Amino acid sequence: PDVDNKYWFIFSETLMSFTYDRDTNKFNFKVELEFDRTTQWDGARTTRTRDIIFKDGYMYFCFDKIGGFVKVNKENPKDYVQLLSNFKNINEIPIVYVLGEDGDLYYLTGDTNLYVLNLDVTEEELAQAQAVQDAISLISDTVTLADRDAINAARQAWDALAPANQPYVNNYQKLVDAEVELLKYRVDALGETITLDQEQELKDIGNDYRALKLSQRMQINYLKVSKAESQMSILVAGRLVEQIDA
Repeated sequence: PDVDNKYWFIFSETLMSFTYDRDTNKFNFKVELEFDRTTQWDGARTTRTRDIIFKDGYMYFCFDKIGGFVKVNKENPKDYVQLLSNFKNINEIPIVYVLGEDGDLYYLTGDTNLYVLNLDVTEEELAQAQAVQDAISLISDTVTLADRDAINAARQAWDALAPANQPYVNNYQKLVDAEVELLKYRVDALGETITLDQEQELKDIGNDYRALKLSQRMQINYLKVSKAESQMSILVAGRLVEQIDA
């Protein structure tokens, strides 16, 4: 129960409450909020916990039907905000979440990753997160070299966002996937014959490749990158010899 001795629970797409009247020995049930079914996510109904966290007049819980966390005003339940909706599969769904002593919400997912959600986020911070999300949305669904500027701008926006507010960006995976796709095109664009004009681009490709996770690296034609780096080493050595002779 909450501090008013009202009990809250989630049933299907509905947030409900009830109180117990000791004098009449009756339970009084009330439908507090029915979530819009059109906001359901594409995955299966997989949330393995229905715990409700109470803090500063609000309730927080993970609602599987929209695949994310919800913030509900306890005094006016119809006033709710969807905090997160970026869970894509069963392994990303929280299996347990608790309120930490620092006031943040900690949740453990099925893939054994621990995340922190800042519950004291301000409207300004949410707006900043939304701006990053909007920047990522500008990336084409089918990535080409023409998306390079949009991808770089989205990456800069993400890196500038406070880590505590990054979970509020719901489409970050799109940026990650786009960067891998862009790197594939950049590698293909190197061509078979390397020139000194490509020196900086080749360095950047090498750095971006080494920054990838192992599963992402497997998508890149590293043999071509390695061959290009070998050719560039010869060209750079030749340039150095010319500079010495001059």
